[in-house]
Amino acid sequence: MKTSKFLLPVLVAAAIVAPERVHAQCLTAAEAQDFQRVLRVRLGESELPVEDLYRLAHDKLGFGVNPEGSLASPPAGTRGFQLDQLAARIAESLTNASTVRRNVELQLGEIPRPGSFPDLPELPPQRYRHAASTMAEAYTETARVTALLVDLRQRLAELPPGPERDRLQLEYVRVQRWRTRVNGDLDAAAPARLMAMTTLGSNVDLNGSLSEFWANHFNIEAKKTSWSAVDYRRVLQRRMCGTFRGLLTASAKHPGMQIYLDNFRSKKGRINENYGRELLELHTLGDDLYRYYDQDDVIDAARVLTGWSVQFTTDAAGVTTPSFGFYPAAHDGAAVTMFDRAPRGISLQIPAGSGESAVTRGEQLLGYLAAHPSTRANVCGKLSRWLIGRALPETVAGCAADAVWGDDGDLTAVYRFLLTRRELWSSTGGLSEAEALALPRSYGIAQKTPIELVASSARAVATPSATVLTDGWLTGAVAAATGLGISPAKVAPPTGYPIGTVWLSAGLVIRMQQHLFSRVGTERLGLPVGGVVRRGEALEAEIRGRVVAAGTNNTALVAVAQDLLRNGLKAPPSVAIPVASQLGALTLSDQNKVTREAAPARTLIQAYLGSARFTRK
Repeated sequence: MKTSKFLLPVLVAAAIVAPERVHAQCLTAAEAQDFQRVLRVRLGESELPVEDLYRLAHDKLGFGVNPEGSLASPPAGTRGFQLDQLAARIAESLTNASTVRRNVELQLGEIPRPGSFPDLPELPPQRYRHAASTMAEAYTETARVTALLVDLRQRLAELPPGPERDRLQLEYVRVQRWRTRVNGDLDAAAPARLMAMTTLGSNVDLNGSLSEFWANHFNIEAKKTSWSAVDYRRVLQRRMCGTFRGLLTASAKHPGMQIYLDNFRSKKGRINENYGRELLELHTLGDDLYRYYDQDDVIDAARVLTGWSVQFTTDAAGVTTPSFGFYPAAHDGAAVTMFDRAPRGISLQIPAGSGESAVTRGEQLLGYLAAHPSTRANVCGKLSRWLIGRALPETVAGCAADAVWGDDGDLTAVYRFLLTRRELWSSTGGLSEAEALALPRSYGIAQKTPIELVASSARAVATPSATVLTDGWLTGAVAAATGLGISPAKVAPPTGYPIGTVWLSAGLVIRMQQHLFSRVGTERLGLPVGGVVRRGEALEAEIRGRVVAAGTNNTALVAVAQDLLRNGLKAPPSVAIPVASQLGALTLSDQNKVTREAAPARTLIQAYLGSARFTRK
């Protein structure tokens, strides 16, 4: 093996990589049974109709309902049986949450993309291949094509005009186009993978939901290290059912994070504070307004983490693998006492250290932060807002307690605790649409983020299917989320994107509705009619006929809306009345336009997807 002279050429040393536990399952069989039993009790205590409990599970624990997926709506049977099925589904989803869905990645890798070069048939087809490739494969390809360009450029500079120079010039153009294709695929792979994963997941998709939460909590921007972005998300997902300390360490040591927050540049005498600051402020303790640390502690954290960097090893086959590397010569090994100067600080002493073993000084800091009470409250609060929609003080306190969090942050115990809270299963009680909207912001009615909205709207009209994944659909989904405020996998600030009520602004809701209305289709949405499932034009003709027959009869319009919403979109029947009122208003204002041109089936779907009931999480 050889180590390339990249990034820190004078500081190369053997890397020390701490062993990492990879959790294939979040729950053992016994744990899953116990969790399911407790969850079933909580579901039984809820005053909500079963349909609303299923909707909450789809929206809060995933990316909305897919009518064609299993348990899209309650199965036939008693309330007890329906709740048993829901509890079992949630337990299964949590059990398998940390398993990376490789099949989706492989499907993405086979999707052809435009932009091929007919005059260069020897180039491989352009696809989302890096959504399925390893970090070593991605880095090796981009490094190889860059090295070829450098070599060709040098050779061209040395040749006089003539046939040989012309031949090399054509080769240079070919390699340039190859690099354009590689960079284009790397740039597109992470966003496309994110939108495919969120849209193609099953109902009650904790697999995708929790992995998106952690990728946002430990955010990196895909543009800065595009060759590492997909691998970074895989690493987080595989470790998100271990301990918070293990997850924090995996993030800290990953090449993507090292380069994104510039810690790979930080060395004794030339300290870079970027990662040290975000480690304290975002990843662990929270805002310094909590007064657990000060600026001196940010500097000391950066000092303790000097020498943490990236190494690139190349094997005999020419494959270069980026990985964590510790460079003792770059490390500031002086003893430090941290956090004792802050008003509420809890002192930490890190003894002096040198040589390769000094990497343990940074690991000691991460262990301290993972166990800190402020970290517990920060992470539990964010997870509560993500899964439940609000963070009640008693919920955060229970999650952060030793009995749940433990020493290093038992994440599976944290998930089990939050998923069995009563407030998760009674978020709005029996409130009407108007009453729910009138609630104060502190009540915690969270708005779907743009990523969740785009994914859930596609799922609602039964779009998610590997057979309909195309480059056009993926490009449109990424563009839609970007236009609404989040660039998937490319959020530049270390803070990631906000969650909760922040997305409730009137202007954003209008843009969301415009997006939803422009993407509504009935091609895949099915409605059983007389034992036959109708789609597309047949479905639109059926609904048009019913609306024309109903005329201005509001009761009849509600029946039409309820049939489509409940049987087609698997939406709770309680949304039929407000949706029907919107349809009735359109019908009364211009009967001919609605019945002949606007396709009432699409109008019904638009009214539902644009309603507060749908856009709320």
